[in-house]
Amino acid sequence: MDSAQLFELTGKVWKIVLVSALSFAALHFIIQGLLIWEKRFMNRILSHIEYTNEFAVNYAHVNDEIYIRERVTNRNAVPMPTIWVDFSTHSSLEFPGIKSSLVNTSRVITGLFSLGSGQRILRNRTIKCTARGLFEVKGASISARGFISGALFSRSVETGSSLWVYPEFIDMRTLYQFNSSPMGNVMVKRWIMEDPFLYSGVRLYRPGDALKKIHWGLTAKNREVMVRQNDFTSEMKLCIALNIQPSPKIFGNIVDKNIAETGIKVAATLIDQATQVNAPVNFLCNSIRRGSRNQMEVIDYGSGKKHFATIMENMAQLLIDNSRTLEELVEYIHANITDSAVVIVTHYINYDILASAGRLTGKGNKVQFIILDEESKYSDITKHIDAMFVSMKDVG
Repeated sequence: MDSAQLFELTGKVWKIVLVSALSFAALHFIIQGLLIWEKRFMNRILSHIEYTNEFAVNYAHVNDEIYIRERVTNRNAVPMPTIWVDFSTHSSLEFPGIKSSLVNTSRVITGLFSLGSGQRILRNRTIKCTARGLFEVKGASISARGFISGALFSRSVETGSSLWVYPEFIDMRTLYQFNSSPMGNVMVKRWIMEDPFLYSGVRLYRPGDALKKIHWGLTAKNREVMVRQNDFTSEMKLCIALNIQPSPKIFGNIVDKNIAETGIKVAATLIDQATQVNAPVNFLCNSIRRGSRNQMEVIDYGSGKKHFATIMENMAQLLIDNSRTLEELVEYIHANITDSAVVIVTHYINYDILASAGRLTGKGNKVQFIILDEESKYSDITKHIDAMFVSMKDVG
């Protein structure tokens, strides 16, 4: 092969290489252009996907089952066969029957939707509330795969849904066991049980109401079962003081939280009973709610649903961490509470506490203890106080 032929062959090779390179460059340019177009197209598609969620109620109680309502709307002219929606909330909100992912204290829920053009889908998801607190769903992520690359495209949306989970109420009428002290056993029983001698109106029938309380005339008129509402003859204010400290030797963060949670349930139940009869009630605790800089949780006297909600919201965020001792809690009551029915909910009591509590009666107060323990442990003390015992093993 002479030089002329070699030169010609070399030229053909370079021409092939150049054409191939240009072809690959053109193909790359086309692919990149398509990917850019796909990204813009998918962003536009996702911007026309509307998503909202909201809790069915503003508040619930521990162990309640509620639901969260999701709404997805496709505002596009094209159908969207597959859309994923992810949102996260606190792990204390459980979703029965739905697979979810736990990341630290968060629970991530993924939903799959298929929407036609202009279609809207409503979906209710059942939630079980397993702990107190304020729980939020601040946002969600909408995702879909691209038609060309198959890549996942996402858009974030704000939702701002929130739910208060209040403490659970307990039926203390099946749990309390009054001691044999001749000093009374009257005060808490009066707050828990209705006084049959004071008639305050009528209300709708609730499971457990006695048949003799049914107001037959109004039942026939309203076509709903109405019962007579009895009130308390006592006009004293009710002060609920909750001791978070499980023993005099434990201070600060509490590892075993069951005792404190039981105390919160009992205190919440008494506050609910007082609210139902529109009695003035306050709440004191030697712990604080999350985010508070106070040394003690103090909510002044009030009545009605708004006051009840204020107390429940504070109790929902109450930390299981006693910032003050039971002695300091009793001293606060002595300095600030007068002419009240004082109920101290505590896991323990001793003669020092008994002596401090004795001074409260000098300011017009009537004092009773609800002790979250077995009565047999306090046989020597219960002769001198008005106390009620709630067995821990009987409280769920």
